[in-house]
Amino acid sequence: MTNKTLFISYSHDNDAHRERVLGLSQRLRSDGFFTQLDRYVPGTPEEGWPRWMLNRLDEAAFVLVICTETYYRRFRGHGQTQDGHPRHERTRGKGTNWEGAIITQDLYDHGSRATRFVPVLFDASHARFIPEPLRPRSRYLLDSDTGYGKLLDFLDGVAGVEPGPVAERPPGKRRRTSPLVLDNTQSPPSPRLSQPPRSPQSPSSTFDPHIASTRLPSSTGELFGRQKELARLDRALRDPAIHVIQLIAWGGVGKTALVVHWMARLAARDWCWQAPDGPSDDSPGHPPDHSRTPRTDNHPSPSPTEQNDVPRRARRYFDWSFYSQGARDRGSPSADAFIAAALEFFGDPDPQRGSPHDRGARLAELVAREPAILILDGVEPLQYGSGPLQGQIEDPALLALVESLAQRPGAGGLCVITSRRRLTDLAAFEKHTVIAHGLEHLHPRAGAALLHHAGATRRGAATIHPDDGELKHASREVRGHALTLHLLGSYLGRAHGGDISRRDRVPFQDANSDQGGHVFRVIAAYENWLQEDPSLPGNGYLLPEKGLFLAILGQLLLRTGILFLKTSLLFNKASLVVLEDGERIGKERWFLPMAKRIRDIAIALRTAGNWIGGLDARLHGIERPRQGAPRRPGPAGSGEPRPITPEQRRDMTNRQRMLAILRLLGLFDRPAHKDLLATLCREPPIRGLTDPLVGLAEEDWNGAVHSLQDLDLISQQGDALDAHPLVRAYFAERLQRQTNDIANLLRLADAQVKADPAPPKATKKVDREYPPSPWVSGHRRLYEHLTTTTPERPDTLVGLAPLYQAIVHGCHAGLHREALHDVYMDRILRGTGPDGFYSRTELGAMGADLGAGACFFEHPWRQPAARLAARDRAWLLNDASLLLRALGRLQEAMEPLQAALRMTVEQEDWKNAAIGAGNIGQLAVILGDLEQAVADGERSVQFAERSEDWLLIRDGKVTHADALHQAGKTEEARRLFMDAERLQTEQQPQYSWLYSVRGFLYCELLLAEAERAAWRCVGEWTGAASPVGVETGTPPLEDTQQGRLSPRSPTGQQRDALTVDCHQVTERAAQAMEFALPRNRILDIALNRLTLGRAALYRALLAAVAPVAGHGDAGGAPAEGTAFQAALSPREYADIESHLDTAVDGLRAAGRMEFLPGGLVTRAAFRAVSGDNTGARVDLAEALDIAERGPMPLLEVDILLARVRLFPSDPERAALEAEARRLVKRHGYDRRAKE
Repeated sequence: MTNKTLFISYSHDNDAHRERVLGLSQRLRSDGFFTQLDRYVPGTPEEGWPRWMLNRLDEAAFVLVICTETYYRRFRGHGQTQDGHPRHERTRGKGTNWEGAIITQDLYDHGSRATRFVPVLFDASHARFIPEPLRPRSRYLLDSDTGYGKLLDFLDGVAGVEPGPVAERPPGKRRRTSPLVLDNTQSPPSPRLSQPPRSPQSPSSTFDPHIASTRLPSSTGELFGRQKELARLDRALRDPAIHVIQLIAWGGVGKTALVVHWMARLAARDWCWQAPDGPSDDSPGHPPDHSRTPRTDNHPSPSPTEQNDVPRRARRYFDWSFYSQGARDRGSPSADAFIAAALEFFGDPDPQRGSPHDRGARLAELVAREPAILILDGVEPLQYGSGPLQGQIEDPALLALVESLAQRPGAGGLCVITSRRRLTDLAAFEKHTVIAHGLEHLHPRAGAALLHHAGATRRGAATIHPDDGELKHASREVRGHALTLHLLGSYLGRAHGGDISRRDRVPFQDANSDQGGHVFRVIAAYENWLQEDPSLPGNGYLLPEKGLFLAILGQLLLRTGILFLKTSLLFNKASLVVLEDGERIGKERWFLPMAKRIRDIAIALRTAGNWIGGLDARLHGIERPRQGAPRRPGPAGSGEPRPITPEQRRDMTNRQRMLAILRLLGLFDRPAHKDLLATLCREPPIRGLTDPLVGLAEEDWNGAVHSLQDLDLISQQGDALDAHPLVRAYFAERLQRQTNDIANLLRLADAQVKADPAPPKATKKVDREYPPSPWVSGHRRLYEHLTTTTPERPDTLVGLAPLYQAIVHGCHAGLHREALHDVYMDRILRGTGPDGFYSRTELGAMGADLGAGACFFEHPWRQPAARLAARDRAWLLNDASLLLRALGRLQEAMEPLQAALRMTVEQEDWKNAAIGAGNIGQLAVILGDLEQAVADGERSVQFAERSEDWLLIRDGKVTHADALHQAGKTEEARRLFMDAERLQTEQQPQYSWLYSVRGFLYCELLLAEAERAAWRCVGEWTGAASPVGVETGTPPLEDTQQGRLSPRSPTGQQRDALTVDCHQVTERAAQAMEFALPRNRILDIALNRLTLGRAALYRALLAAVAPVAGHGDAGGAPAEGTAFQAALSPREYADIESHLDTAVDGLRAAGRMEFLPGGLVTRAAFRAVSGDNTGARVDLAEALDIAERGPMPLLEVDILLARVRLFPSDPERAALEAEARRLVKRHGYDRRAKE
């Protein structure tokens, strides 16, 4: 038998990958195949590499295509661009690009007959990197001998099963049938036709899924001890009743690795989540499960019913990773970028349209239209971390998405969410459409297998197996924490030859139980190992204690220096007191000598503190000798530098570079793009951070990166480097701690200089000993790069992303004022005047703006950075409150408003104080704190009168009046509204009535009696004419002596008076509409529409005659709106419907959630009396959801009362009435007490 020739096409990803490919070639050769590989060629072939590759491709019976991300990028030619990719991509990868062109042409020429190109995978997660022309072909996963054996069977032409002999079939007879009979009888169905038809989504049908490029971090491809979770995900995907599944666990437990592995398995099955006849995990096209060994659960296999289900496939796949995962967040995170990208992917024509809530709900509708898989990884930055709201989602768009997915019937598919906190917003759905699964730590057997796989393969000199007892014990020591085990195994494998008994070099006994405790200890051990110097004396080449000793010594010295400075400051103050007392008393001679001694001690302590602080700075590399300075060699153990080999020197230098790269990643809370890394590594070096990286050759940089990848400390994400959030958090903490310690030292030294009446000259310029810290210098350089390389004013949210990132770095660098004025206000908002706030008005990026604003706070949302001017701090507080309010985070919005008001009052800035008090009063009304609303409304008027600004006086009176109206003080409120209107008429004669929100609030008061009377008319139709509370035996809240109405329907005279009120309000709203329409004021137009619709509805209800008998459905409202519609002309009816629909849509578009529930309640009433009970219930349900989420307790009362009136037969009526009564009493909502 002739040996078949094989050509292996691959990319040189890194040294480990090259060795793995070489090992595959060698094994194939040992199994009888003649393999051709570029590494077998000594030097450059005579014919040149392009012709050599072409000849080898022509000779080969089969071409094995090793698919990785790098290979795919070069196959597509993406690595050849001159901008947007690493420099080495321009010169490397040309071979893969050339081979890719030849392969593509061959496939084009021969079509499906070109079966000699075979996709080969080393990692199941690389299935998505199979080049498109090869995806229809069988792929082979070489992660086990089973997978390798399948490849050999294919190459030998013996794949599959030898068919048995075909027997001779006896002749049969064709079935006869009767002529068509046109009646209800029917012939028995044919046995062939009784079989279920082939599903249009079966594997043999045409399938063109829409798969988005993954944003999830890359995985090692190995998973241990997660069979139960994988099976749970598969079952959830098959179950149409499950819409959302949450995977909850702390960082590093393995949430992301689990979903990446699950996603890769789906991709390998062509996104089919129920294969025909329930194939096993090892069937073709389904990669083997690495987590089988060891098995830690006895989860049953799918039932036969599940196995025989018709297969389904995802039509769309989309994922998103909120990179920082809450490990270190400077600002308030936002889902704006995710929502915009997802809406575009799922086909929304205008991703920026509508409020954040509307965009999220719209996305849920698009996701549910067809079978789709949506993965949201690491959402905890968007959740409240503590307090009564813990676990709730902060971002309204994301909240609307997940809540809508939980309750919306879909076409199949699943939303998978990973988080460190359970999503409490979905608690009500957990036993129905949502699964919340807590991901447990690894079982000791699985942890032992992970340790062994990562590199812990020996105990002393003896080789051990994955189920070794000491490996299990080590897994228990770190409580089965997956990331800790993975890093520990790779650390032991690299630094200690894989000896598990040397894990005592990592002080786990000192690790606390907080998040990151154990894994931080392993990272610290890595850090110490990477900074070892083999030229120093010690126990052999590996000396992990040295780095730890220097780190501890440095911290002790710095703490000691700070203590000395603090003590010297106290002694200095004491000496001044003693001197004063001595001069005053005079008789006690021992006072003056004591004072001088105390001052001498203070000076000595200060000098010692400064010297110790400087020593610590030198230990930390801030002031250290020039790198590469010659050392005087000495014998080992002599205490002097010892000679090292060139190989040791190269290894030491590479480890220094590796550590520097890890420290660079500590400056980022997301993947670090290559351009930003290059900026950090340019001249001049950042002392203590980039010294080993400046001027580094490209191959040396790649070598350090590949070494870190081999240790699984970092991963390559396209053109960016990334690390696990806990790894980034560790190095960020190290850099920040160094900065904070130096800042404390400087602050104490400055205090000494100010306190000492005659300080020594040597201590006056203390700051010269401490150049800027690496943390500050690094962030400053990133800020400068991002602000200078980004277009001045980008038009899209994606284009603005670098500016948002620049704000984070600028604030870390202490450039608060520059970042606020030059970047945030000028380039992102494009001004803060009437024509400004571009990012919000045009892009709807309120969440992103709130995140940017949070960077300027030391304690969100109450204390802006002290570096900012007072005016800037006040502006930030007010802006944060407006954004929080717009995003529905009403309770949080109160704190910055109150802080801003205190600041403006202290500064006697009466204009801004009036605005602030008015905003607090308006927000207090929404939150139901009417006592505070009345008080702050009154304060707003007082501050406005001090400012002598008539506009502010008018607005303050309106705010005060509205608070009084809600509190039931109608006449006082009416007088204030009239005063405000009179003042406006004096200053603006062209506007005789209040307009905008002010006019809407006044119209609400003017319509109050008509509204109450109209509801009683509705009550006659629904059987709920009695006041709330009567039917339950509770005395009604109605006081018949107050107001113009009796408990029953109004008399004819009362109807006429109320109808006149409605006409007057209609005139007001019509005039206000003339003012709002030319200016396209969305909110004003919507509120005017709502007022017009209400006035017309109340007028019609007062004119209609209630039906004599019969109600509608069980809900109580009439099924036919004949009586109501009979009182109206078709045009009047259509006008009311148009006004209310337009008002609701406009309020949604304006994003003012405090007004939307009121519009929905009015439309629900209109729909109910028109016979549309279903529509009425939908409106009330949405309104109640918004009010409860606010919270908006006053609106909750309105909604509960509306539900009782419209649907008196509701079985929950008694509970609804009781809740309405409780809220009225609790919040002093006396406006509704009469009802």
